[in-house]
Amino acid sequence: MSDDTLRSVGIERAELGRYEVTNVRGGKLTIGGGADTDFSPVELLLAAIGGCTAVDVDYITSKRAEPVRFSVTVTADKLRDAEHGNHLENLLVTFDIGFADGEAGDAAREALPTAVQRSHDRLCTVSRTVEIGTPVSTSIKLSPSAVSRCRTVSRWPRPGCRRTPPWVPGPGPRVRCSDWRASTRAPRPTRSSTTATRAPTCAFSITRSGSSCAVASSADARGPDTGA
Repeated sequence: MSDDTLRSVGIERAELGRYEVTNVRGGKLTIGGGADTDFSPVELLLAAIGGCTAVDVDYITSKRAEPVRFSVTVTADKLRDAEHGNHLENLLVTFDIGFADGEAGDAAREALPTAVQRSHDRLCTVSRTVEIGTPVSTSIKLSPSAVSRCRTVSRWPRPGCRRTPPWVPGPGPRVRCSDWRASTRAPRPTRSSTTATRAPTCAFSITRSGSSCAVASSADARGPDTGA
């Protein structure tokens, strides 16, 4: 990612089930689990879909005429099943937009269906991301002390290991973490007698889990490799 393409927010815990979101411009909002008036993450997703396409449509139609009525409703069904876990289906964005009578209003009304379609097909980043199914990656930052307590990896990666990442068995899920060498600047683990003498030839990451570690790279779909 470059400075031109990167978009980011930061989230800090306020209390159990309540978090403060901050954008790079200093704006803040609070999210929660739905027990109070704070927006839940699902509601924010619906608001992001509706708000994104509303901006597109408003900019296009308002060039012809200012609306006398402009509202957007977004609905969905929250479902849970064995295959997909929690997810939303039947996402529906409904526009209720009105323009005054006259030539300008007629021009805006004529442009409205095309504006909605352009937003859906090309312009709305949020709904396009949902529809094309962009993967979500997860990383964990480890402190140097956590890395230093991890047991020695029994085999350094070989050349080309970005395609064939090594695994070290460990409890819990294999979570892809930030490269420990880059994010923590911790010293390289001491090599044991079973460790190859060469240094790593590509980056991998370590996540602490109980008293042992798991190793993963960006290709998180491969199964465990328990060979020495």
